[in-house]
Amino acid sequence: MHTILNADYAANYERYDLLLKAADAVKEAQTGIELSCYYERPDFMAMQESRLGMFAGRPLTLHGPFTNIEAASEPGSLERRRYIDAWRYAFDVYNRYNASSIVLHTHKARDIAPGDMERLRAWSLDTVQEVARLALDHGAKLTVENVGHWVKKNQLFNEEQFIALFDQLPAQIGCLLDVGHALINRWDIAHVINTLGARITSYHLHNNNGCADSHRPLFEKGNRYSAQEMVDLLLLTNRCSPDAEWILEYAPGEHITCELLAGDLRTLALLNGR
Repeated sequence: MHTILNADYAANYERYDLLLKAADAVKEAQTGIELSCYYERPDFMAMQESRLGMFAGRPLTLHGPFTNIEAASEPGSLERRRYIDAWRYAFDVYNRYNASSIVLHTHKARDIAPGDMERLRAWSLDTVQEVARLALDHGAKLTVENVGHWVKKNQLFNEEQFIALFDQLPAQIGCLLDVGHALINRWDIAHVINTLGARITSYHLHNNNGCADSHRPLFEKGNRYSAQEMVDLLLLTNRCSPDAEWILEYAPGEHITCELLAGDLRTLALLNGR
């Protein structure tokens, strides 16, 4: 059965009471929270720690650091050392918070020239492998997420390259498949799920119009995947990666209400294990 969580991105990192209220409104299953971890913001992290009591007893995952650092950085460089320092910090937070997983981005958003792709991809792989070793040392469940957008020329790993990435990582390192990111990059999402199977240990769930990474609600009308297509995709995850975390990762905005979040969490609860 999937663990169902709600990312704090939807709360704009402020309205945590809204996330708790939505979670409490779902009687069909216990739902949890994905908290963000920012290496360069000790003030924010102090607030995160103070919020732990709000979600005591609920499942908890972490979104690892990704701002102002770059995984696709040259080995031995100051930038690489800063990235690894950020992740040493993140794994300490992981263990203090008793989290169940923590997600890593393969690189930061950037306009990548075609001639730089291969070199940066190799640097990213080297960094991810180093962080993977740290994760094993800390007893942390690390997941690696597909990021980037072909329109913005920052998709460092295409569909097949992302799948192949996991052949070069320890078996304990999971895949976090971000459905919205796969949508805008025109991936065959069913192929990815069928191919990686149980290696996918988490999903970021959101929708978009196929052009912008807008993190819209899963079942909202007018997006590239219809509500029925999303349901079909979720049912496929039941068969191929039945124990993976389902994490709603919606962008903040006026449309984010307790009713919306609770309704979508409830839908996930009813689909779980079907």
